[in-house]
Amino acid sequence: LGEVKEAHPVFALFTGSAQEGLYGARFQRYFLLEPQPARADGTVQVLAAFDDGAPALVEARRGEGRVALWTSTLD
Repeated sequence: LGEVKEAHPVFALFTGSAQEGLYGARFQRYFLLEPQPARADGTVQVLAAFDDGAPALVEARRGEGRVALWTSTLD
């Protein structure tokens, strides 16, 4: 991963030495995603991106909840 919004709660487990697992992960393939631009209310944001800038983890607000999309496999 190239860029990660570490302050987001989804990454709370990846502090200290656990960051090695986050930044040391390697990915063979991922789905190329082009999220729609965020609306004024901030409903869509890229939380992590691959080295080439492609979104890895995207979060969207829907109603009172949130939906997250990971663009690669978790293995």
